[in-house]
Amino acid sequence: MAEENGVIRVSISDVNSRGQGVAKVDGKVVFVPFSAAGDALDIRVTKEHKNFSEGEVVIMVEPSGDRIAPDCPMFGKCGGCSLRHVSYEAEGRIKKATVEGALRRFGLRDVTVNGTLLPRPERYRNKATLRIGDNGSFGYYEKSTNTLVQLGGTGCALLPEEFCEIARDAAAVVSRDGLRDVSVTLRRSADGEIIVLLTLGEAPGAAVEGDLVRAIAGGHENVTGIVVEIGRSRRERVIFGSGVMELRQFGLDLALSPRSFFQVNYEGAEMLLDVIDRYAGETGFSECADLFCGTGVWGLALAKRFPEKRFYGADIDRGAIRDAKENAARNGLRNVKFFAGDASRIPEGYAPDLVILDPPRKGCSDGMIGALTGIMPEDIIYVSCDPFTMARDAAKLTERGYVIKEVTPVNMFPRTEHMETVVLLSRK
Repeated sequence: MAEENGVIRVSISDVNSRGQGVAKVDGKVVFVPFSAAGDALDIRVTKEHKNFSEGEVVIMVEPSGDRIAPDCPMFGKCGGCSLRHVSYEAEGRIKKATVEGALRRFGLRDVTVNGTLLPRPERYRNKATLRIGDNGSFGYYEKSTNTLVQLGGTGCALLPEEFCEIARDAAAVVSRDGLRDVSVTLRRSADGEIIVLLTLGEAPGAAVEGDLVRAIAGGHENVTGIVVEIGRSRRERVIFGSGVMELRQFGLDLALSPRSFFQVNYEGAEMLLDVIDRYAGETGFSECADLFCGTGVWGLALAKRFPEKRFYGADIDRGAIRDAKENAARNGLRNVKFFAGDASRIPEGYAPDLVILDPPRKGCSDGMIGALTGIMPEDIIYVSCDPFTMARDAAKLTERGYVIKEVTPVNMFPRTEHMETVVLLSRK
């Protein structure tokens, strides 16, 4: 490679799972953020590692056909979006290729991956946490730092515009009243109702609480509840309206607290559930276990869609299980039960022939894999937010008597490097 003053001309051959372009310099891989497959670039190597290097773009020599002009002034600074510089169609191809690459890495070379399902890419997040800084500023932290990247104008392109308007009004009170160590979490229902959680470093006085309520609820009629949380106590107190947001999703009437886990993209979640629903319907199951169920949304939705089937859900988070039980009762679902505890322990009296797995990013433990192969359900639907841990676990299951029938990526987090993947495995 020609090199002059530390600048090297390269061609980007691929984009990896973190949204970084991939080039080679003297046989060594260089990862270049914010580049696209097909770019010709002049780059500078910024960091050397044993097996790879990191670089930065110095000059765009010839742009890829996938490249578009980023439409956010914060792109490349806030650490949120990593793919706003490529077309949305290219993003779908990148994410499909990421899943294919993960499967190949673990020896699963003959698996066909469906095209990535693509919900709308803008202002899709129904939940976000923004940090409030000094002098009325608010925004995200820069990637891997505690440096605040301030949002202005219409704010973040991933969020409803009202989120940033509420954060701006809250920040004005925080600045005026001298509050410190403040963040604001906003959650929006599909109907537009918003519940706000303010996390504060110290307890505010009654006058300050009044200022916050007037600024947030007084100026935003969609706000139906404001909750405050002090320091690390995680104790929540409602200072306006309700501390629970009610919404209708997946054909269910649900109630969520500000911190309850729920997919951040309603349209993407519907797509994800449609895939789970289709896979489940193809299995002919009679009893389903929803493991790592959280608030039980997948199990609840399927229990309503398949009223003749039997379901149970398990999760170690007792608060989430409490929410799941309450939502089962709200929807009159008698064919689903929830248990708090280790997901790998099958409750007495249950013998599921279908298992839905939705583990955390780290995937399944060896104990979980062992429990699954101990009961050997006919079918497993694996829902994953990390293609590599999914592929690792899928490989272990194929070694123990399963075959991968279908794989579908869902772009739950457009314009970022993240996604969900749904995999159907069946006994050989």
